[in-house]
Amino acid sequence: MKRAVITGPTGSIGLALINELVSNGVEVVAVVRPGSRRADRIKTSDMVKRVDCDLSELNKLPELIREGADVFYHFGWDGTFGNSRNNMYGQNLNVKYALDAVEAAFALGCDTFIGAGSQAEYGRYEGSLNESVPAFPENGYGIAKLCAGQMTRIACKQKGMRHIWTRILSIYGPYDGENTMVMSTIYKLLNSEKPSCTKGEQMWDFLYSKDAALAMRLLGEKGTDGRTYCIGSGKARPLKEYIDIIGQNANKNVTIGYGDIPYGPLQVMYLCADITALREDTGFEPRYSFEDGIKETIEWCRTQNRCNKEVRMEIKMKKISIMVPCYNEEENVIPLSEALIEMFAKDLPQYDYDITFIDNDSTDTTRVKLRQLCEGNKKIKAIFNAKNFGQFNSPYYGIINTDGDCTIPVCADFQDPIDVIPRLVAEWEKGYKIVCAVKSSSKESKIMYFLRTCYYKLIKKMSSVEQIEHFTGFGLYDKSFVQVMRDLKDPIPFLRGVVGELGFKRTEIEYTQAQRRAGKTHNNFFTLYDAAMLSFTSYTKLGLRLATFVGGFFGLVSIIVGIVYLVLKLVYWNRFTAGMVPLILLVSILGSLQLIFIGLMGEYILSMNQRLMNRPLVVEEERLNFDDADKSDK
Repeated sequence: MKRAVITGPTGSIGLALINELVSNGVEVVAVVRPGSRRADRIKTSDMVKRVDCDLSELNKLPELIREGADVFYHFGWDGTFGNSRNNMYGQNLNVKYALDAVEAAFALGCDTFIGAGSQAEYGRYEGSLNESVPAFPENGYGIAKLCAGQMTRIACKQKGMRHIWTRILSIYGPYDGENTMVMSTIYKLLNSEKPSCTKGEQMWDFLYSKDAALAMRLLGEKGTDGRTYCIGSGKARPLKEYIDIIGQNANKNVTIGYGDIPYGPLQVMYLCADITALREDTGFEPRYSFEDGIKETIEWCRTQNRCNKEVRMEIKMKKISIMVPCYNEEENVIPLSEALIEMFAKDLPQYDYDITFIDNDSTDTTRVKLRQLCEGNKKIKAIFNAKNFGQFNSPYYGIINTDGDCTIPVCADFQDPIDVIPRLVAEWEKGYKIVCAVKSSSKESKIMYFLRTCYYKLIKKMSSVEQIEHFTGFGLYDKSFVQVMRDLKDPIPFLRGVVGELGFKRTEIEYTQAQRRAGKTHNNFFTLYDAAMLSFTSYTKLGLRLATFVGGFFGLVSIIVGIVYLVLKLVYWNRFTAGMVPLILLVSILGSLQLIFIGLMGEYILSMNQRLMNRPLVVEEERLNFDDADKSDK
């Protein structure tokens, strides 16, 4: 499976499935209803494409998804709660939409169609549920799901597509409906409200949304054509046990109202998924116990607006520091700060953050706008340098003056894509101390990209220290690495070389470098030359070795030529006239080489001199929104 299409991707399972597929290298096309208020839940990524298309217009998908796909997941469904479940006309349309989804999947070249059914297809059944249990749905929703499953199976068989139907039991996790038993209980407890419930004697089966997503991925890869799989944990526990676990993790001080709600006249007392077929066909095993899954869910709930402010502030969030170096970026600093704040709210709500701008003595209105930003938001900080200290010192100084659990340097001109940041954080959470963002391509000048490629390959071959191709410094650095950067005390640091030199656990992700959003680049031949020579003199011995070897070679050639000339003159004394031309050419060649290598050795000496003088990285003129304790001893 290389590319999958998902309808209804904004629910708990859909969102978890997107993350599951992307983390396993599968590209995702998320089909979202136009104008959906939940569309922002979908994380933007190079691996995720969002397509706006209503369920009634699925026939348009082949025009919108020209690259095709392998697997089609149909989760989209109207009328899943309350009275809408028995809106027969609406539920009948859902069956039509499911058949339309099969047609779209076939047109896109998919070989597999996977539909999301429900335990409601079984009706009021007590026991373990599997595909052999007779289905007797009791409401319009269950009837429509059963009908959609059977009709799409026939449609897929006619088109030669693999058909897999799932019947999903009780799923919980982030973005689950607020009125479900699990989520409503969590929110009430977090807000110190008493939850009312039955005695909780029912035996029930709950599965974490991440495990449901795992099951869906495995079915896309290994599921058997024509089978119906029940999706659950395969284990039943008393409902009271589940609620007690929620209470212990959400709020121990609130009494739960067991027995406040009487059992209904037709209360089902035992319901569990039989996952034998799922396990045998795909190897599925739940990765999360209810205890582990509910802890993650509660931590996510703490960050949501359903919880009061005090609860949201109680949680100890990891802090991500964004560092933005800038010079004459008056057109970019405000849009960039807005984009970063929006990204944290949408994609990383579980993290605290701050944004530090370090201004390298801008001559436009950049500082005026930074003051405005700092006045309006205490999470935004600024450092104003007394003068321009260059393209290496200023960003380095900015990084070592952050205090987050990790730091991400970002260019002010939007060439470092904001949507890559969640991917960096995801790799960091896997245990990597450094996550390098490496350019796979660039929308800037193709000539410059080619020249940089040649330069990186040359340096990589010449250097004894590992060099990372097309790495500009954009990435994520754990606080432990930032501390090492502070301890280096290097007055002319070269961050890209330091990253490869110090041996921290590292991974790389690829991205496409965008064009500048606004303004002009401040790079020119001399700034690029500075970067090249700093890397060359800091991490290679080739220059000095080359001077020795080339000097020795031409010295030997000069001796040989001299001997040849002497022999020829002695043998052909009167006939051999060398003239001045060879001598002039030889002197010119040797003189040019001497000048080149003197300049090269001068670069090494200059680099040594700067380090020996041990001058400060930058001199600050002013800093905004920093506490006194925030300033590092540099």
